[in-house]
Amino acid sequence: MNFNNTSSASENNEVTSYNLDNDAGRLLACTDKVGFYLNTNTFNAEWDEESEAWASFVLNWHVTREENWDIAEDDVQCIIDMVDWSVNVEFSNHMFNWELQE
Repeated sequence: MNFNNTSSASENNEVTSYNLDNDAGRLLACTDKVGFYLNTNTFNAEWDEESEAWASFVLNWHVTREENWDIAEDDVQCIIDMVDWSVNVEFSNHMFNWELQE
């Protein structure tokens, strides 16, 4: 699945404005959290199907963003804890898609 985010990134850590009881609400909460940490409101994301792990839901994404004509990519795992209603994201495999200057 692909996703283009062009909404404003959330500046707080609260997720109460999203209904975490459904997949659409969890997707929006993850999107806002990723946008907040990337400090951008424009990025593309491809994600796997949502999976359930104990009392949590997990979304694995691959995020691409462009700034100043430079493209960077990250793998992102978003974990929604249904016990404490928190949304946490972890970034890995950061890649720059341009040649490094020597």
